[in-house]
Amino acid sequence: MVADVLRPLAASGARSVTIAPETGSDRLRRELNKPILNSRILEAVETAQLCGIHSLKMYFIVGLPGETDDDLTAIGTLVERALDIVRSHGRERGRMGTLHAGFNLLIPKPYTPYSKTAMLDRREARRRLELVFGRLAGLPNLKVDRPSYRESIWQGLLSRGDFSTFRAVERVANGDALSQVLRDEKRLVQESALNAVEGAPVWRFISSAPRPSPAPETPPTR
Repeated sequence: MVADVLRPLAASGARSVTIAPETGSDRLRRELNKPILNSRILEAVETAQLCGIHSLKMYFIVGLPGETDDDLTAIGTLVERALDIVRSHGRERGRMGTLHAGFNLLIPKPYTPYSKTAMLDRREARRRLELVFGRLAGLPNLKVDRPSYRESIWQGLLSRGDFSTFRAVERVANGDALSQVLRDEKRLVQESALNAVEGAPVWRFISSAPRPSPAPETPPTR
């Protein structure tokens, strides 16, 4: 089934495919309601190589609820195993592909299952990321995108902040440095991004459902 999709992509000129495991462990992936096993992910990597798509992108989220150090270590293991497949095929054909691993911190968004979850503070985010990156350091043919904690917190603030967030938005729009704005708005950041949401959220009055189309008017009878 995967090959049926990948072969036409390769024939059209695609040279990279993206997989989003989100995490490295089957257990935590099931918690995300994404019950795809690591073995199936690695099968897809192998199939992509056989179909002529030599490079790969994989995306992960750090800071998920219930995440343990073992889950973070499992990310490194999964990337290493995928990279082994890419490099093995590269050696056989004489042209090496690359694996591009992208990481993001969990940013809770309204109307998602983790909308009320607290974000990681800076120290814990750094610790968890370094645990992963320590496993990946020095691996050949691997590119790693590290998330910006500042940008992540800013997104969290914009996602869940109340009306008082406007002053921070206005300052950034007027050219103030984001780092300074976040320092000045430390209390707002703590309340909106770093704390779990208790009770009714500020976005409760916004409907995420599409409005039904109005019924067509019935022409008057004569």
